[in-house]
Amino acid sequence: MFKTIFAKQITVLISVILIAFVVETSVFFVFLSDVVSNEKETELEYVADQLDNFMRYYMANSENRMAATQLRLAIERTAELYDSIIMVIYSDGRLIYPASSGALRDILTNVLAQFTYDGGILRIRDERQYARAFALAEGEVSKDTGDFHGLFRESGYPWLNLQKKFMIESADGLDFVYAISMHAPMPFVQQARLTMIGLVFQAAIAATLISVVIGFFFSRRLTRPIRLINEAARVIANGNFSERIRIESKDEIGQLAGTFNHMVGELENLEVTRREFIANVSHELRTPMTSIKGFVEGILDGTIPRENQDRYLRIVKDETERLNRLVNNLLDIARLESGEYRLNMTRFDVVEVTRRCVISFARLIEEKNLKIEASFDRDEMYAEGDADSIERVIYNLFHNAIKFSNPDGGIRIAVREDRELLSVSVSDDGVGIAEDELTKIWERFYKSDKSRGQDKVGTGLGLSIIRNIIHEHKQKINVFSKLGEGTTFEFTLKKAADEPEKEWIYGGGVYFFTAEKVPKTRRGFRIPPDP
Repeated sequence: MFKTIFAKQITVLISVILIAFVVETSVFFVFLSDVVSNEKETELEYVADQLDNFMRYYMANSENRMAATQLRLAIERTAELYDSIIMVIYSDGRLIYPASSGALRDILTNVLAQFTYDGGILRIRDERQYARAFALAEGEVSKDTGDFHGLFRESGYPWLNLQKKFMIESADGLDFVYAISMHAPMPFVQQARLTMIGLVFQAAIAATLISVVIGFFFSRRLTRPIRLINEAARVIANGNFSERIRIESKDEIGQLAGTFNHMVGELENLEVTRREFIANVSHELRTPMTSIKGFVEGILDGTIPRENQDRYLRIVKDETERLNRLVNNLLDIARLESGEYRLNMTRFDVVEVTRRCVISFARLIEEKNLKIEASFDRDEMYAEGDADSIERVIYNLFHNAIKFSNPDGGIRIAVREDRELLSVSVSDDGVGIAEDELTKIWERFYKSDKSRGQDKVGTGLGLSIIRNIIHEHKQKINVFSKLGEGTTFEFTLKKAADEPEKEWIYGGGVYFFTAEKVPKTRRGFRIPPDP
């Protein structure tokens, strides 16, 4: 049942509504009981004070029979008026006088039956029903709600019980201490609770039905795009990357659909790249292998004369080396993209590496009569990185610059300091790269038409390897180009910290140097190194 989002939403919605109703009803019940109880308590406490006045009048005129009658009538009328049971009690639990309204006479009879009868006087049997009141100070009130320690248990509903202690000073010096015990039934509260429970139950049923109806349509609307995404995912899993989801909402589901479509687009591009990669690899492998096979067969069957065999064997050797470069480059890319390419991080001189790369192309530079401009902020500029990998980067960038430069053109190479980084740039004024191709040149085996025309031995993997190497160094590489005006490649390296100053030290008959400062008292005397 709970395997679908729809079922889970309906269940949660109904549960929340029921919990909210239970909590609100409970709070209302407590609030209702408190309001009624507080109002009744205030009323009974006022009545107790009024009866105390009659009691004091009676004590002051105890010999007057009318005073006793007035006291009795006051207690009975008050009980009738406030629909309660009133009892005047001595401190030892003896009952002075009980009274009740007409509706509560049977309950009063049952209450009095629970008292003990001793010498014509009724006494409360359970001390809990009066001891607490007399433990209070004069004028203080003891109150609670319930069956008053079992006194009203048989009534079947709660009672508001209030006892107030009074003390009257007599002329003979003996104080008269008594308590007025008042008990008001609260069946109307019970009835209100039952009525409220019925109303809440009905409201809960109605709200649940309404919630189910609303939740049904809401859940269908909410889960529909999820179903569309699920169906599209199944189609895409079968290799159809043309599927797209059309959801116009701007909420999280709409954002998910947009992300999903973007992912599908990337997968489609990846699939196209994979197919092109296989086609390019096949082409790059087939071309030299066809040449090798043709030349070897020509030599073996005598088609190629013996005097020309050396020439064609050199071509076979060149094609074999081309295959070797292609395979090595493919392995390097695979290692770079899988994270298996390990950098040998050292401190090296970028200027020196750049100079070596330029010198290695001296023959090509002379053949095209190129003008080389080198610009270094300092003669020695140290970076942190894999020296061999960075030399490969600079070598490939400089080679491309030569390859795409026009005869009698110029190439500029520069190493600049930029705060914590070193910036290396290689620029040419050659054919340039079209703007729509700038983002494609980093793809494996990508070659522009111009590149295919001018480079017969390139594999189209150089720039892809270069970018991966720079990314492995956690640095950036950028390209700036304009068709017909030239191209600039620029990448950054982390600048190495300066090495501590080294000092020559003489000790034990041996000259040596150290990067640490040695106190004069421990190093004997200092001998400068030979020039």
